[in-house]
Amino acid sequence: MEDSQNNTNYSKDNSSKSSFQSQETQQSQSEKQLLDWKKYLYDENTQIEVIKFKKWDRNLDFPDQQVLQRDLNRTRNSEEYFKKEKTQQNLQLIATFYCISNQVNYQQGMLDIIAPFLLLRSPTFKLPKCYAYFNAFMNKYFPEVLKARISDRGKSLPHANCSIALCKILLKYHSQKLSKLLVELDIDLSATVTQWILTMFSQGTRLDLVYLIYDEYLKRSNCNYIFYLAIGLILTQEEEIWNKYEEDQDSVIIFFNKKIKNLETKECVQKLFLKADQIKNNTPKSFEHFIDNIGFNDHSILSIEDIQNMLNLNLVEDMIPLYSQEIIESIENKKGENITFNLIDCRITTPDAQPFPNTIPFSLSKLSKSDKSDKYINDYSNQIIEFIKKNDPQQVNTHISFVINSIQTHSEIQILEKILKKLKENDIFLISLLVDSKKLQNYIQNHKNNKKHKEINNLPLQKKQNFEQSTDSSCILI
Repeated sequence: MEDSQNNTNYSKDNSSKSSFQSQETQQSQSEKQLLDWKKYLYDENTQIEVIKFKKWDRNLDFPDQQVLQRDLNRTRNSEEYFKKEKTQQNLQLIATFYCISNQVNYQQGMLDIIAPFLLLRSPTFKLPKCYAYFNAFMNKYFPEVLKARISDRGKSLPHANCSIALCKILLKYHSQKLSKLLVELDIDLSATVTQWILTMFSQGTRLDLVYLIYDEYLKRSNCNYIFYLAIGLILTQEEEIWNKYEEDQDSVIIFFNKKIKNLETKECVQKLFLKADQIKNNTPKSFEHFIDNIGFNDHSILSIEDIQNMLNLNLVEDMIPLYSQEIIESIENKKGENITFNLIDCRITTPDAQPFPNTIPFSLSKLSKSDKSDKYINDYSNQIIEFIKKNDPQQVNTHISFVINSIQTHSEIQILEKILKKLKENDIFLISLLVDSKKLQNYIQNHKNNKKHKEINNLPLQKKQNFEQSTDSSCILI
């Protein structure tokens, strides 16, 4: 059994090994009471991994060993402790056994994640335990971005590619304006965000701050939280980005590629997690449900079809898919912290697709038959924009969700894209797409006479609208 005393105060173990750090950093780390990682990382499987590591013959032969060897000399190479041959041997052992045991490819930067676990090493917390805790962290809390798969594109990292797509979707949801700027300046989000995700923000970050990042990350106990951190790191620098844009566009590109990861103080880390929490709380829960649906965190072996879906990740206008269950839970749990969604019902009216009560009325079927559809779309979009800017100028809480049928005609998609384009031109964000409207339709139908849900016909989670539909067109009048 583990000796809990070995794990309750890692800073004491670390301080004796921190000769490579500055005196100021050593002092801050020795004074810092680190979170007890045992309750997050220690279980029966951790004991098994300790035994497996001890029994391992330490054969270093695996396909990515040369890549790992090159990375050893790059890992924290300005710090004396990591220049030591014994330190590099231990890093190599942990990385090699992890890759072999978990059947993953070694990726540059993995050693940066291992480093803080290696520094837990002491006479009573030996190398096998360092490995077992690192392995537990990677399998419980770290997204599977390092696992290579075979598809018709050859060998690839579908989780890593997918994670960039998810970050783009999340950034667009929370800052349409900044998302457009990156496209305008041809800034590739993957060039910056990939390193953050693959190294858990460890690379180039002081070790005492790495421990703080890991502490806060483990407290959230959510392997999807890394996406909120990535976008949080960008949005905490948004003001600086726009200031540089006004001065010189090239300076934005330089800043984004080299200087945006500003994690130099404890306050910076705390600010990052505060921002990430805000982003998570203001993101539809459906975002993580969607991540689960595509098998992103599934530890089982993915089929070729699953891999292709993850690599392609084709969404309408890169919008977050919204699921009816989130709206239903909001209706039934009004005391909880739920997002208010303003639904724009774009479905063709059929017996199975009656207009939702209290939604912003709109008829794609009428517009698609009208020779003045562009004018109607423009007027309709302008009134939505006016409504949002009047009621929520900073758009802090006004979430817009389009309701569509599961199968749409080409003309319907074109009309929807025109509306979205108009909204995006005006930097309207917090836009999602309700993808399973029939479930919400059935819920409303089944509960409309139920006293408990007597308010269902007004969908109380939505803001009250003062829209009325004109009789001679599909334009909405406020």
